Amino acid sequence: MAGRQVPLDLHHAGQMPGSAIHEVPPFQYNISGAHPNLKNQGVTQKMRASDTRLHWKMRGQEMGNRPPGGQVRYLNDLDVRSSLAAGRDIEQLLPEGHELDELVIRYVSIERSSLGSWRVRLCEAFDNGTPEFLDVYEFEAVDPDFPFGNEWMFDSIQGALAFAENTLGASSVRYVNQGLIQYEYKDRYHPEW
Repeated sequence: MAGRQVPLDLHHAGQMPGSAIHEVPPFQYNISGAHPNLKNQGVTQKMRASDTRLHWKMRGQEMGNRPPGGQVRYLNDLDVRSSLAAGRDIEQLLPEGHELDELVIRYVSIERSSLGSWRVRLCEAFDNGTPEFLDVYEFEAVDPDFPFGNEWMFDSIQGALAFAENTLGASSVRYVNQGLIQYEYKDRYHPEW
């Protein structure tokens, strides 16, 4: 099979409704004993189809694909909290700043630091983008002493979100998954690209 792409199948963990969904090679689930539960415990074909569509849509966005058909890319409150609880980072482009007449790109990142601990990071960088270079993570930091931004630690998701919104000016309805911030940057500051 060298050189050939193996499509992935999706499987519910333990074949239980509402359980985690795993990407597996199509031959993996045929291994004897891999699925001791042969009755599927209520996972219907309709559920499988719905979960599959949702999984690949979200997986594509996590990998940086723009939402299909111009759909909204922002996370709702449940998605924000679920992502943070699961250890997935979220980000938000904040209003710009200016430093010595140069545009400063500002964004906030919230990430789980360890079990029961969340980090809020304020990143400020000069606008070094070009049509071929949208990676805001690589832009020159305004403060070279803090190349990854200023950080604050919180012992709850609620505390981290409240700080980001009340102190840094984040909006509760404009968070995106990590990796989509460059599209926010492009659309806001350089839509002609």
